[in-house]
Amino acid sequence: MKTKPLTFLLALTFLFLFSGSVYGDAVKKEFDPNLFTYNEEVISPKCIINLIPNMAGDGAMDEIKLPDANDCNYRLKGKGAVSVEDDYVSYTDDEQWVSYKHLFGNGIHILNISEGGGGSGVFNTAIVVTATLKKDGSKSSLILKKIGTLNGGDRCNGSITDIINSKGNLTIKRKFHSKGLLSYVIKYAPTDIKISNLKGGFNSGAGGMCDGYALESITVDQSKNVVEQNLVRLDINRLVHFDPSGSKKINVECMMNNLPNKGQLKKEEIPSYLNAISQKCFPPTSSPFPPWYHDLRFQ
Repeated sequence: MKTKPLTFLLALTFLFLFSGSVYGDAVKKEFDPNLFTYNEEVISPKCIINLIPNMAGDGAMDEIKLPDANDCNYRLKGKGAVSVEDDYVSYTDDEQWVSYKHLFGNGIHILNISEGGGGSGVFNTAIVVTATLKKDGSKSSLILKKIGTLNGGDRCNGSITDIINSKGNLTIKRKFHSKGLLSYVIKYAPTDIKISNLKGGFNSGAGGMCDGYALESITVDQSKNVVEQNLVRLDINRLVHFDPSGSKKINVECMMNNLPNKGQLKKEEIPSYLNAISQKCFPPTSSPFPPWYHDLRFQ
């Protein structure tokens, strides 16, 4: 029986489309960059944690290869469980745990990692990695290579709460107590403005309610393995100052009222803000007036 040309062409078209779909699915099943899955499974935080230093500041690997012959038993040696909830992938073994949240953009992966060991501390670090799928005959492996680290902190001491990709522009959000927020003001202060009033007595504990956030832009240079951070703005909800001796009259309400835009302070606004609070919110270093005058002024 002779095959009709049209029927033959339709069969070829169907075969081409079907085989293309199968091939595409097969590649996607090996590594999905958007879901950050390998062989259709999430990548265990037990493996990811080997890319960051331990609490002593050492032991970090520059890259990991999956599947791992040692089952990633380098830092965490137990046989805990992996779970996924609200975009966080977690590994838990008794009281020890580690989790990460993944963001993919501009050809790179950013992993926001948190870990704890049973105490109240929650330690946070973010890393920038590249992912390369390598084929060796019928086998494949995934290479995760670290190209930069974004140091976080313990809860309100600089931990990274969010990583945002807005049209290719990467931004990280950190939470702080008052001392951490003002450390940015000190860092970017002009050399001719006195900043000693910002250096003592401000809230600096790790736990409790945080006082605000710092937003930083992230620039990644893959060719040089360099990740740069630059302050965009501070979102200050409150400022808390403790002065048991009463020797330093710091008017934090005045400092809040002089923020340019409802609790926000952009990097470029720091010099003018410092000028304003230096004149209005701090007592002069020397004055001909008696102490009760300043007490009235700063009530």
